[in-house]
Amino acid sequence: MAILAPRGGQEVGALDVRLRASDADGDALTMRVSYSGDDGRTWQPVFVGPARAALRLPARYLAHSGRARLRAEVSDGFRETRATSDRFRSDGAPPTVTITSPAGGVRESAGATLVLAGEAVDDARHPLGSRRLTWRLGRRVLGTGPNIAVRGMPAGRRRITLTAVDRFGRAGRASVTVRTTAARPLFLVLAAPRTLGRRAQAVRVRLASSIAASLTILGGSRPRRLVLGSTPITLRLPLGPGRRTVRLRLTLRSGRLATHAQLTVRRRG
Repeated sequence: MAILAPRGGQEVGALDVRLRASDADGDALTMRVSYSGDDGRTWQPVFVGPARAALRLPARYLAHSGRARLRAEVSDGFRETRATSDRFRSDGAPPTVTITSPAGGVRESAGATLVLAGEAVDDARHPLGSRRLTWRLGRRVLGTGPNIAVRGMPAGRRRITLTAVDRFGRAGRASVTVRTTAARPLFLVLAAPRTLGRRAQAVRVRLASSIAASLTILGGSRPRRLVLGSTPITLRLPLGPGRRTVRLRLTLRSGRLATHAQLTVRRRG
């Protein structure tokens, strides 16, 4: 018996293995093929089945190594023969990523907390740590780690991606589609000074929304429109000249659902 490929010094991704084995009595032969990434000190089975002359092994079966070897063991049920390949180099494969929650197509309210859970292993089947796992909604980073909770998802059909990067910089990904239904946005933070100096030309307003929503502000010197989320922000709103009382009308909108509020600011003097 002999292993004809891979050859010594060869660099491989997915691997086509070629072997030569026979039995003088013509008995059916079974075969076990094992892989070692540490020059034969430890072995991991990658194929068990009927003996064959050619076998294709996916790259994910062959962990990254510069000292890789294959071992083939063939048996007729009574006797066994073994052959070991020369040393070769395996490129391995990117991480394998799995999202365990939520299930694809799940429906959630945009105002609810969405729990995301996933895991990843490298090509040696070692779990990847929290810092190597990143959750994204489009280009927006939602968080890192195997488990996170997200609030303020925008309404609609959204694809969430979990990316894992191994120590060689190779990235693996998995994604899930979530359908979020519109919820009425609420002001988590809505604050402004009650009075301003007589010559004040602007007012600062601090704002935050329960979910991502469009915000419209009327009543200053010009309308303001922006997207507001759960992280508080401070806006500087220019005021028109001469008015002793300024009334700001604010509207938060998510889909067809809206919340209205009003702030009244007076100038002193």
